[in-house]
Amino acid sequence: MSKLQKFNQILFAILGAGLILIIGITLFVVAKDFFSDWNRTNHAPLSNQEVKELVKDNRFKQTISYDSGYWAWTDTVTNSDGTKKTITSPYYIIPVSQSTLEKEHKLRKDKVIGYMDLENRSNYNDYSSYKYNNILIYNASNNSVKKIFDHRLFIPTIEVYKNQTEHFLFLETQGLSQTTDNKTDAVPTDFYVYKFANQELIKLNMPEMNFMDFITDLNLPFFLIHGKIDFDKNGTIDEHDPYRLFSWDLDTLEIKPFLSDAITDDLQRTLEGRNLTE
Repeated sequence: MSKLQKFNQILFAILGAGLILIIGITLFVVAKDFFSDWNRTNHAPLSNQEVKELVKDNRFKQTISYDSGYWAWTDTVTNSDGTKKTITSPYYIIPVSQSTLEKEHKLRKDKVIGYMDLENRSNYNDYSSYKYNNILIYNASNNSVKKIFDHRLFIPTIEVYKNQTEHFLFLETQGLSQTTDNKTDAVPTDFYVYKFANQELIKLNMPEMNFMDFITDLNLPFFLIHGKIDFDKNGTIDEHDPYRLFSWDLDTLEIKPFLSDAITDDLQRTLEGRNLTE
């Protein structure tokens, strides 16, 4: 191998190592910036204690962030001549989340744009929260907007269901803790139904359950709720607790055991071998 070939090999090796080093540094910087921004994003509103301290000093740390939204439902109907057409609801759902600012801002009534202090503005991330703090419903038929909740909470679940011909919004919500340890702790879950037909928000009297599924077969005269109950009454719904079925009457919104105590007791006696003759 000639000296020129050896020199070229060494030169290519140096250039290759340098290129790998530059790519590695670039990827590190990009990843660091991404995760730094991600970590600054709260996936729920600040705890009650945190916002109380901020309000006391006339400051705020989070700002409203709107989701792009979506139409509540789209139905396909069959015309008298057999053709089909698509009907879109007049209701447009806009979930409201929050972005966490880089630093606290002082609210000034004399100089403010969207509650952002003009003299103390900073960049903030645009990553949407996985959990929402409110919901807006835009009614295209009369060009109005309605806010669903007037109290602080976050909303992990927003679903639209259909009962025969009526649509409604099903909401799982959680309150916010009174204390803070740099995160928001959830307090007991509540469930709401928002009826589009009369624009009514109703809190459900839900039995204490966990690991719930909602069975929404339109062929059933009611919805079924499948979830675990605290069978041993130890205050925790865990892997040892059983599942139960509840029926949810869609007209009265009454929730009660789907299978009677008599059926459950009979099955329990069979399981325990109470009817064995030998």
